Amino acid sequence: MKLAYHNNLDDLIALQKCMLRHSAFGRKLMLHRFLMVEAVLLFICLMFAINGNPFKVLLVFLALSTLAWTFRERSVIQQFKKDFKKELRKDEENSFAQPRILKISPEQLEVSAGDNHQAHPWPSVEWTGQDERRLYIITSGVLHYAVPKSVFQDEAEMEVFLKLVDTYREETAQTVVSPPSASGP
Repeated sequence: MKLAYHNNLDDLIALQKCMLRHSAFGRKLMLHRFLMVEAVLLFICLMFAINGNPFKVLLVFLALSTLAWTFRERSVIQQFKKDFKKELRKDEENSFAQPRILKISPEQLEVSAGDNHQAHPWPSVEWTGQDERRLYIITSGVLHYAVPKSVFQDEAEMEVFLKLVDTYREETAQTVVSPPSASGP
């Protein structure tokens, strides 16, 4: 099955949020960023604790840590928007506006945009999901895909696509997990 689609900034932001929640890479990215902020906060609070009331400094540290945890995803998304706009200005051909061609086969998921071609064997697809407007495909690497539901002619075509993806992933998982059969003497 083959699909052609375009992504806009809203699609890519939604994909980024999905990636942060559902991919190992995204969770590591958010944890890494949070721990960096925590280290800086701890250092600042320790400096104040030397000269002030340690209990008040601890309360301030906990409040700031809670605030940092609450806004960790938002800060990553804001940075993504800024980076995306910078890339858009640098890119003469505007590769983000090029149509993406997504093709699924029993062996792999393939995505092409212009001269860029990526192939993902099914074991590298970590998660698939959807919201009201998009289907998401999260891979074990740094490349993830948001497919607008508007590319499907109707709900039935989208269900066939999702069923194929699930079937290919399950078949590959069984093949990878199944031990080789023992041969007799």
